[in-house]
Amino acid sequence: QRFLDLKHFVASYREALSKTLPDAASQSAQTKAEEALKTAASGQTTQAIDLFKAALEIHPDAIKARLGLALAFSRTGHTAEALAEIRQAVIRARTQEERIAVAKGTLPILNESSLRGDLPAYGFDLAEREWALLELLGAEDQDSLIKLGDLFQRGLNLSRSLEAFDRARL
Repeated sequence: QRFLDLKHFVASYREALSKTLPDAASQSAQTKAEEALKTAASGQTTQAIDLFKAALEIHPDAIKARLGLALAFSRTGHTAEALAEIRQAVIRARTQEERIAVAKGTLPILNESSLRGDLPAYGFDLAEREWALLELLGAEDQDSLIKLGDLFQRGLNLSRSLEAFDRARL
């Protein structure tokens, strides 16, 4: 009888522990990500990359940290790495809010790489996909539409550019 009680206690302890550890990891990753955002805002992008990576080591599904890392990679001219992090964010996004955040976070990266001239061939397809998602979820906003308009204008897709600018009411 004691053995069964002990076994039940250990099982319930493991279950409770498994429920609290992801929250603790998530909170710790969130703190690291916020520190990384402040570091990036102060112009220390390389240090911010290290902090974002540290946050993701703690909690690989931390979307805010993954998007921050993608943007930091983009700001340092590492477009391939930035888009790889965006891909991971798309895969790991669990909620509609997270997926919208990923879509909106993708657009500045595509825009920056387009300005530098290193947008990969699939970049416009990616922009189309993110726009379709934002439209489907009713999450289009003026800032996103302006970024899309600029991106498509540089890509000489003037009809899509005009559509984006029109939706942004410019």
